[in-house]
Amino acid sequence: MTVTGMTRSGPFYHVAGVMSDDFKVLTPGKHRVKLYLVCKRECFDGIPDYYLFIGDKLQ
Repeated sequence: MTVTGMTRSGPFYHVAGVMSDDFKVLTPGKHRVKLYLVCKRECFDGIPDYYLFIGDKLQ
């Protein structure tokens, strides 16, 4: 999963859950989804580390 602004050196995003257990949104391709912040913390050197919940698909 890639997120706009994400690079190999951060910030980092982790999936904490998926609405309705619809894991198809994680398959390769272009799926626009609503992301909800569950938790934010900092890794080494102050790089943000986010835990997200994947909500509904956007049209």
